[in-house]
Amino acid sequence: MTTRVGVREFKTHLGAYLRLVKEGERVVVTERGRPIAEVRAFPKAEAGEAERLRELAALGKLTLPERGDRPRVERVAVAGRSLSETLRDERDDRL
Repeated sequence: MTTRVGVREFKTHLGAYLRLVKEGERVVVTERGRPIAEVRAFPKAEAGEAERLRELAALGKLTLPERGDRPRVERVAVAGRSLSETLRDERDDRL
């Protein structure tokens, strides 16, 4: 089954649409009624497919994802109120 959804709706409810995709549904994202993207589940690699992907990468036909190359980011302790509390108060002031 295919679901069509506008960009704004897709961004707002991304998690819900990704759950549909996990269940096997395709989601077509539209902009002003015209399809611009299709989101569908990535096929699971079966036996032998991982080797084929490595072969295609060696030929330069695709790029395999890189894992573990990013430097670890250390948390920084900040004094005062949390960001979420500050944002909540700022939003309350606008009402």
